[in-house]
Amino acid sequence: MAYFTEYNIIVHVGNVQWAVKHRYKDFQCLHQRLTTNHGISKHLLPPKKIIGNKDPTFIERRRIDLQAYLQGVVALMQRAIADELAEFLLLPQYEMLYLGRSLASDQRFTSHQKQTQLTVLEMHAVSTIELCASHPTSGGMHDMVQLAEGAARMRSLTITGSWHKWRESNIIPNELEFNFNLFKKLHMLHLQDCNVLKITDASSLRRSLVKLNAPGCGLQRICDLLLCDAVHRYFSEEDMEVLQSLPQWAPLKDLNLSNNAIASIDLSVSLCRKLETINLSGNKLSSLDYLTKLPYLISVVASNNSIVELPDLHTKLGNLVHLDLSRNKMRSLIGLACLYSLVSLDVSSNLITDIKEVEHLSKLPCLEDVVLTGNPVATIVDYRTKVLECFGSRCSEICLDLERPTQRELDKVAVLQALRSAKESNVSKLPVLSMTSPVLPLQSI
Repeated sequence: MAYFTEYNIIVHVGNVQWAVKHRYKDFQCLHQRLTTNHGISKHLLPPKKIIGNKDPTFIERRRIDLQAYLQGVVALMQRAIADELAEFLLLPQYEMLYLGRSLASDQRFTSHQKQTQLTVLEMHAVSTIELCASHPTSGGMHDMVQLAEGAARMRSLTITGSWHKWRESNIIPNELEFNFNLFKKLHMLHLQDCNVLKITDASSLRRSLVKLNAPGCGLQRICDLLLCDAVHRYFSEEDMEVLQSLPQWAPLKDLNLSNNAIASIDLSVSLCRKLETINLSGNKLSSLDYLTKLPYLISVVASNNSIVELPDLHTKLGNLVHLDLSRNKMRSLIGLACLYSLVSLDVSSNLITDIKEVEHLSKLPCLEDVVLTGNPVATIVDYRTKVLECFGSRCSEICLDLERPTQRELDKVAVLQALRSAKESNVSKLPVLSMTSPVLPLQSI
């Protein structure tokens, strides 16, 4: 097995530092390129040694010499670091201006792609790339133009963040600020594990986004996303006039805030008046407040929350078509009884025990899909038949638990309905005693 010595280089640029490992032969390769392309003196690099090159004393002396070599070369190129040296020190991976420069020639910015993926670190570089215009590397202005043109072409973008240190550096991506100034025509944005409070400007997003996804971003309030670039984010009802004066998310129709830590819906949702679909699954909600501010809303996903009841939900969501309340703590469906436009309802994995709760849904004329699995009520004998019976003549139109009723089930329902009808008919035929004057007891003669 061959043994070799690696030298650990710590690079500092401002507050950022990272580690780079190289063997002596890497230094030789670098020096040859610098000598050929940039006129660096051949005698700057410490000479190679064949015998005794594993001796600890020699290795330490060479380490000191190589450190002096690198410091000397960097000093010679202080005004413009050569590409060879930048690559050797991994500047394009860790230093923002060099990272931005490398992105300018990246396929993601030079070609038309349906879906583009960037990291928060890359977004931070893109956000500061205007500095390249005055950066002393060749092609700085050209690189900035390339990035701006590429960003302006993007329609769908996914940004991934992280709270872990980036590779061998002290950079924590989610502590870096970024903006969307160069992204003029985005229609869809997916933020994954990002710190949205580090977004310094979202004005271009408000003008173009149709779909916004921010799952798993640790959000505690919706306003932290919708007002991410505002100084004041939280507004009460007394501040509605001020809130309405703020820029709207005008084209936004689809908002996904699943798997966060949102405990309540705040007034900032009123900035998305054209919203049609909202996904709030996997949060800490106990109610669905302020959704009356969204007149076009037709689909709500609020599964896996802490909802116990939703009294008079129709007063808040009168035009709702699709509703997912699965994996909550609901015991009653009475609050859903007047959602007359509802087509599909998922209340699976709740705490519903009584079949009579289904009767609250029986008068909803548009209802077609109902999911009740995972509730205690689903364990009773002839559960499907009894649920379908609640819908009367519409039972054949109901898809229960993702299954259409079989002919056998419909026959059973018809029998149950006939028995109920006969029972009600017999009750109605009982004689009715009507008395218009008090009845006096008979007197014996």
